[in-house]
Amino acid sequence: MRVGGTGLKKDTMEEHQLTGSIKDLVKIRRHLINLCILIYLWVAASFNLYMIGFYLKYIPGSIYVSQLTASLGDIPLSIGGGFLYHHCGIKVAMPVFLSVAIAGSVSLILINGHEDSLGALIPIVVLLTRSGIKCSFDSCYLANATIFPAIFSGTAFGFCNIGAKLVTIFSAPMAELTPPTPMYIFSSLAIVALCASLLL
Repeated sequence: MRVGGTGLKKDTMEEHQLTGSIKDLVKIRRHLINLCILIYLWVAASFNLYMIGFYLKYIPGSIYVSQLTASLGDIPLSIGGGFLYHHCGIKVAMPVFLSVAIAGSVSLILINGHEDSLGALIPIVVLLTRSGIKCSFDSCYLANATIFPAIFSGTAFGFCNIGAKLVTIFSAPMAELTPPTPMYIFSSLAIVALCASLLL
């Protein structure tokens, strides 16, 4: 009985010694692994979200129709994504969102060269691609608050945000590569993110 009490007292003392510093965050292995995974998820989601915006002008069909469809779908799909995240958690929601984004980006690759026969599907495919990656990006914000204890969430958020912003700088030049190369990059980043999200 005394041993259990001593162990509990020791754990409580260690918890009180945590200050929320970077050193504390790195010291706890599970938090460090989650931080590395979440930084990558932020990078992939942010880079892809901005790149698809720049890439829209190279997608066959009317840029106005594609942009309007994607923009109108943003609000209801983001709300739906929030409900899915809230009820199922990140282990279900993030793979679902990334799978939708991957399906959309692969479809954009396959449509390339067949615009005449599949032109009507292009706005729908753009909607799926953009909404899937936008919901993934929204989930990254939510994940910071749920994956880490409150004492570490601010520090983790800062690391994730810096990583995402630094890499997203290169999304505009990547969108200017010969089509459909940007969609290959999009799909690759999203596939790795999908695998990484299963490890959270």
